[in-house]
Amino acid sequence: MRRYGIVILGAAAAAVCIRLGFWQVSRLRQRIAWRAMVEQRQRMTPLDLARVTGAADSLGYLSMRGLINALKQSRDDVCLGCLTGEYPIVIPGEKVRKEKPLEMFAEASRRKETRKSAVKKH
Repeated sequence: MRRYGIVILGAAAAAVCIRLGFWQVSRLRQRIAWRAMVEQRQRMTPLDLARVTGAADSLGYLSMRGLINALKQSRDDVCLGCLTGEYPIVIPGEKVRKEKPLEMFAEASRRKETRKSAVKKH
């Protein structure tokens, strides 16, 4: 009886290994197709920026202040951690701009909505 258990377990392990082998072959085919597509796109001529964007013929970059002004938010309500590395909350290994609980961001948003509705009433 014990031998049958070992044989069944060995057959199951062999079946799993065979299935994983087929999966690896299919992944190889996918990677080859992906690589061919990337190489084909690299050989293509670049697109004309004006044609793609409509009227623009150049790209510009916003300063940090310009980005915040474009978002129409106060500096304290905007997380620019991915740009500056300074986050408004504690993230292990990152600098902290100001340590604020997340609830304070929701409160600031509610205050703004209240101010907007008060301005609309007048």
